[in-house]
Amino acid sequence: MGFFNMKLSGFFGLYKDHQTDAPSLLFSSINFARVSAPLCFNFLNMIKVHNTAFNKVMGEINIVPIFGSGFTSVFPITLIILCLFNIYDVYGKFLSYLGLKQFQFTENFTDDKIHEGKQLLYKGLFINFNNFLSNYIIFNIFLFFHIFHICLFFIEIFSYFMKRGSSGKDVS
Repeated sequence: MGFFNMKLSGFFGLYKDHQTDAPSLLFSSINFARVSAPLCFNFLNMIKVHNTAFNKVMGEINIVPIFGSGFTSVFPITLIILCLFNIYDVYGKFLSYLGLKQFQFTENFTDDKIHEGKQLLYKGLFINFNNFLSNYIIFNIFLFFHIFHICLFFIEIFSYFMKRGSSGKDVS
């Protein structure tokens, strides 16, 4: 429950009145694209609809032969059970039973912890942005020199044919 109690605005959130920034939209669209096909597949399996256009494109999923063909129908139920464990805090109760309370999620949010978390997020975003920026610059420099060499190659070919055409004989 700790993740849902975080009060951080501006970090990959979707906001009303067109207030969502571009990185948040990209983050949300990437994650939605990742889960849309599995959601459709599980939904079609649950309602037992076969021979759809989705099934023709995706094909039969038998990538886990160890678990058998029933894996695709049993695994979503396992996910539902894990979600229920999370909702009813079975993990925390189990850790309390074992006496390992130091590994439990805390619901005590102080301003210091929130500030420290924000600083860690800003640091991670800054590092990722700098890595992206440096890779982008290096790629563009490489692309520029590649295009420059291609242009030089075509200039050489053009000058070769111009010399050949003006002299009327083969230049070697």
